[in-house]
Amino acid sequence: MKKIAIFHNLPSGGAKRSLYEWVKRLSVEFSIDLYIYGESVESYLDIRKFCNNTFVSSVPFLTKPWGGFHNKVIGFFILVNESYRLAKEIDSRNYDWVFVHHDTYTQSPLLLRFLSTPSLYYCQEPFRRLETGMSDLLRIQSWVNLILLNIDRWAAHGASVIACNSRYSRFKIQKAYSTPAKV
Repeated sequence: MKKIAIFHNLPSGGAKRSLYEWVKRLSVEFSIDLYIYGESVESYLDIRKFCNNTFVSSVPFLTKPWGGFHNKVIGFFILVNESYRLAKEIDSRNYDWVFVHHDTYTQSPLLLRFLSTPSLYYCQEPFRRLETGMSDLLRIQSWVNLILLNIDRWAAHGASVIACNSRYSRFKIQKAYSTPAKV
């Protein structure tokens, strides 16, 4: 049986419902391990019951709100370090591939840039602020948004394959990331 790792950092909502259905179906044919930043992400539609193992980040800062500029800067550096650590942990376990879903913090998870194992990034939608296009970036009030736009794009380009649910989503992903997605 092939082994896959799943990573997500999703709150409750439609994307989590989609992930739940994917994992439920994948668990019939694959041995699955789950990687998450905190167990609270499984309070809604808990996918752990479909997984053999769950690996929870040991960094509690990633499960708390990042209020204030100083905490956001610290949080970002912690997120980069933990993404790197998780990617290396996943790589060390010899999975056949990694199924990656969105991250609440950066939309496209940073660990995509650090994985050596082939990855499939299921992108429900690109970072919403990317949809306005480059000409509208001048209207974005916060430089933080501009940084997040570039981080999201950089992370998405780390995926081996980007998958989506429709031709419309494929168009939006192509426009946002200048890279093809598979429906």
